Amino acid sequence: MTRKFLFEYISEILKSNTKEDTIKELVSSDKNFADFIDLTYNKNYQWEFDNTYMPKLRNMRIRGGDVTGWVEVLRLMRNSLLRNTNESPNFMRKLGRILESCNPKDCQIILCMLKNRTIRYVNTKKIYELFPHLNEIKSNDDANE
Repeated sequence: MTRKFLFEYISEILKSNTKEDTIKELVSSDKNFADFIDLTYNKNYQWEFDNTYMPKLRNMRIRGGDVTGWVEVLRLMRNSLLRNTNESPNFMRKLGRILESCNPKDCQIILCMLKNRTIRYVNTKKIYELFPHLNEIKSNDDANE
């Protein structure tokens, strides 16, 4: 399997005539893209992100930057944001290091995902229709008893 930039996946969806089928195919064929969709749209994950944050990128070429940088951001989010480890306060510092070497378009997509919990130009309502389990909020009945 070839490695792709995140913006290549998104442009593949946008160019497709059957966007729903393309999204389902990408989610089923690539674990990293499935994680990206899960982290973006799953309502059980809660975080707040500073809207003014913009990292300094080292590479501004269209095909430049680290191909797997977006995968490292997802791994960092899973380990630091979702698990609330002792490393969570260092999340912004680590995120800055990863995004510094990331592709500029991938960086924009990731920042939009962190700030707005959506992917630009992809209809959120359609994503929830395709994957209804992402829209379900698990209740904490055990904590209320």
